[in-house]
Amino acid sequence: MDQRNEVRSLADIIDSQSLSGKTLICTDSDSDSIEEDDDSSTELDIGLAASNLTLSADNQLTYTRQYYGMQSIATLRVLDVLINVLEYQACASDAKLLMFAAAAHSDGYRSNLVPVPSIFMGDVFYDIDELRRIVSSWPSSHRLLKSLSCNYRINHLADTDISHIHLLHWILVWQAYPSLRRVDGGELRWLCKKMNLKRPLLNPGYILQVSYKDDPRCYWKSASPHAYFGCPLHFLYRLLIMRDTPSPMHLYELPELAAAQCSDTNCSGWMHSRFGRAPRCLVICQLVDHYEIRLQEHGQPEFVVHDPSCVRVRYLLFYSGVKKRIELPLNFASRLDYNNSHMDNKAKTKRSGNNRTLFRIARWLKKHALKLIHRQSPVS
Repeated sequence: MDQRNEVRSLADIIDSQSLSGKTLICTDSDSDSIEEDDDSSTELDIGLAASNLTLSADNQLTYTRQYYGMQSIATLRVLDVLINVLEYQACASDAKLLMFAAAAHSDGYRSNLVPVPSIFMGDVFYDIDELRRIVSSWPSSHRLLKSLSCNYRINHLADTDISHIHLLHWILVWQAYPSLRRVDGGELRWLCKKMNLKRPLLNPGYILQVSYKDDPRCYWKSASPHAYFGCPLHFLYRLLIMRDTPSPMHLYELPELAAAQCSDTNCSGWMHSRFGRAPRCLVICQLVDHYEIRLQEHGQPEFVVHDPSCVRVRYLLFYSGVKKRIELPLNFASRLDYNNSHMDNKAKTKRSGNNRTLFRIARWLKKHALKLIHRQSPVS
């Protein structure tokens, strides 16, 4: 008997016996049973329908937290997968939780928190207060892993713990793509060289590679340009999952120009992230098609994209320091000229040093040549 039949039989037992005397399953008028998924769906069925990726209330079967509390077998399987993800993909899991928390705590959460878990979404309202309360209570990912590992040995979990576990599973496992992978900071120079980008003046604290299921294998060979996008943290969740932004994207070749867009200093809502309370993120994007090029005052190009689906996110550069460390310098307009003049002065100094060396060599050769001529000349 497969897992779905096991869950359905468990639901029938709960529905018939009604151990707690409360309604354990709330069904809509249009649906009477769980729809069967195809074989390509995920192995774990935790009661989240595919329509969770939209903002409209789904017409599928709606599960209450009491029902989750009775699904001991399914919950333990969910918990097992969740522990593995937190253990072997710690940095990527931390980034996903941070982006979700920032979107949930933003003022425009209705447009930023897309998609939203269906268990916190009603027909005409969001249970945003409960969602924010849960997100604010998250410990660090390391302590979260320890806590879940302890709960794994408990047969009976509270309903509150069940809802927390399924929310974490929905964020980290249910949305498998895009996948995030940590990249060593020493590879930043090589990556910028491959993408024909200028390297940031300050190295980021963390670098994450973003991969989608439909990405081509050899996208390095593509002639599409790459650019930096200074994405506010509360927009990043929607950009990665939905490939959409509420406003046009402005990308730059210089990372300092893109970093000036990260003007939001609000806390993400999760106080224990390894990236800091208010980190900033530079996004390296590949411009596939339909972008407009504008020249700035400094002669640097600006890429304007009105359709974010034409942009592929490749890397995330996280900075956990204060704003002044990565913000646009006040004398940025003259920084390029200063660097060029500084390089010219170094070249002139090097050339003058080479000239002095050549002069010494010529003087030494002349001196020894005169001695040799004097020795070979006949004595009168």
